[in-house]
Amino acid sequence: MRVILYLHGFLSSKDAKKPKLTKDFLKKNFPNVKYDCINLPADPVKGYACAEEWVQKYLLKGDKVSLIGSSLGGFYAMCLASKYQLRAALINPCVNPCAIPFAIPRSVALSSTKSLKLQSLNIINCKNNNNINAGAIVGGIIGI
Repeated sequence: MRVILYLHGFLSSKDAKKPKLTKDFLKKNFPNVKYDCINLPADPVKGYACAEEWVQKYLLKGDKVSLIGSSLGGFYAMCLASKYQLRAALINPCVNPCAIPFAIPRSVALSSTKSLKLQSLNIINCKNNNNINAGAIVGGIIGI
């Protein structure tokens, strides 16, 4: 089954506006695509570990996983897409969480991104989050 996993940003949740918009869009336009979003821990190291475990759960079931990540969730999505060769769309991604003292340790970030293949990623920067084109995001990561 094709699955899109949404990774929210720092101190956000699965109940925030962008995950809800994505869920509603998929339900209306791609009913055969499963959508999931969980609340990730606020601690970035724990958040990344949780996100990786979540992705692995779907991969072990044989699902075809694509990721959407926003802000710090965009960094997680970038790392996970690289590690597991997944398609991903990044919305205003955090590209250097090592610069934030309480965030991802440099060794974790560097080991996670050393084999990054950017051609599989769509990076979307939006000054106004209300203008996010869900169709372009979803179409880009599921290959339509």
